Amino acid sequence: MKKFVIAASLIFSQTCNADDWKKIADGSSNLFINTKTIKTIDIYGESHIQAWAKVKHESPREFEKKKFNEVSTLYIVNCEKLQFAFKSITFRLNDTIVSSANYQDFELEFMPVEPDTNGELFSREVCESN
Repeated sequence: MKKFVIAASLIFSQTCNADDWKKIADGSSNLFINTKTIKTIDIYGESHIQAWAKVKHESPREFEKKKFNEVSTLYIVNCEKLQFAFKSITFRLNDTIVSSANYQDFELEFMPVEPDTNGELFSREVCESN
């Protein structure tokens, strides 16, 4: 359930210049990618792309009884297998952190990139840019 809510939200934020964030989807939830953070990394002998994403929601959402309107996520994407995992995730309500989590490489749980989702938009953007 927790992973579903996180995956459905697709989010993240790190202190960066506003110019570094590129909007790739808008609506009631706006999806951004931090273009300066896209890089290739190696995890257990396989090539992956790492990048920060952020989702800003027009109205607050709820996760584990905590309200938030922004989520920042450090994604790890396996472009060959079309899978992604969360390395770090932070939930904010009006710029105040309400929840966060960080994961070591051995804790990463890769999930398939589902078609027609923000996850697909994000994965396509980072895979094509690298």
